[in-house]
Amino acid sequence: MTEIREPILDKFFEQILSGAKTFALQTGDFKCDSGDTIIFEEVDKSGAKTGRTSQKRAGSIANSKEIDDFAKAKIDKFGLKIISLKNENPETQLIDKIALIFIKNGQLLCTRSRGKAKFYLPGGKRRTRENDAQTLIREIREELGVDILPDTIKYFGTFEAQADGKSSGVIVRETCYFAKFSGEPKPSAEIEELAYLSYDDKSQTTPVGYLVFDDLFNKFLIKEAK
Repeated sequence: MTEIREPILDKFFEQILSGAKTFALQTGDFKCDSGDTIIFEEVDKSGAKTGRTSQKRAGSIANSKEIDDFAKAKIDKFGLKIISLKNENPETQLIDKIALIFIKNGQLLCTRSRGKAKFYLPGGKRRTRENDAQTLIREIREELGVDILPDTIKYFGTFEAQADGKSSGVIVRETCYFAKFSGEPKPSAEIEELAYLSYDDKSQTTPVGYLVFDDLFNKFLIKEAK
């Protein structure tokens, strides 16, 4: 499988982010196979990157060069119609979150909100027009009372799973970044508890947390409890 980075104008990026746009139209020389990962990078009208990204996996791919002669004649006559497909389940929703990966002594920093049983990665939902870095900086200041050092922000990965405590079909997408910060983290805002969790503690996290813990452990970044 290949990871492909593709610039996309801000107006189309918003449609991808919200789930309204579920297709990509490319010329035939765009190298992509089913199963490849496409990371769409938002750009403004000048072509400058805004810092926001959205990761998708390529599904079925059709190439017009492979269409038989009969179909080609119809295309020449009528043109092509691109159809966006949506899930029939109206309950299907996507919660888009940005999260911090901070590891100390082989353990991952996690937070627990008031009234919640599960631990989450520090972070939260983006505000309108925020890029990933801006969301991360704001959320970590609000939740932990520390300041992210912008130059240390580094993309780690994007993970999707059933949202904890939500109805079936509600998916959380968690885009995770390594970063360092100044200050000592303390519970703030809705956060009641901070904890550094080892791989053995992943049962205390959410479904998307399981995925993050597994990936970090498989890359030897976090450890099992001694």
